[in-house]
Amino acid sequence: MGPDPGETDVTGNVPYAASIDVGKVRSLPAKGWSVRPNFHLAYRSSNLYWGETRMDVSDYIHYWTRRVSERDLRQIARDEWKRYLEEWEQDGIISPADVGKIQEDMQQTRRPTLNVCPGLSFRFTWDGEEAAAIDDSNESAFPGEVVAKVRDVMSCW
Repeated sequence: MGPDPGETDVTGNVPYAASIDVGKVRSLPAKGWSVRPNFHLAYRSSNLYWGETRMDVSDYIHYWTRRVSERDLRQIARDEWKRYLEEWEQDGIISPADVGKIQEDMQQTRRPTLNVCPGLSFRFTWDGEEAAAIDDSNESAFPGEVVAKVRDVMSCW
């Protein structure tokens, strides 16, 4: 399976923002899911920095949906980094510690751009006994459970 929606550069973000159903995402924790923002910056295909996002998931989704519609979600050139970092810190996307870490690292590199990756993290876990019971009940039961859980998440788009 490929990256989560919003995990790649701007070409991957348009469908992410245009079709995500915030209500369905918000319903996942009641089904045992952990859902959290997974904002990070990348260069080429390397993820470099993960932000300490202070927004709840709904606000985070709305924030990035608006950014896509404003065409503000794109590859960021070196001369724009300071402005974006300040804005993201003020908006709660990254922390002051994130800003310092990113600025320090970027001063030591020649990277001309950064890719903005407004990802979401979805996590579902079974405890060992529950997984064993599902698996013992039927040979195809556990794979079926996994498929159902993947469908839970994919139904959000």
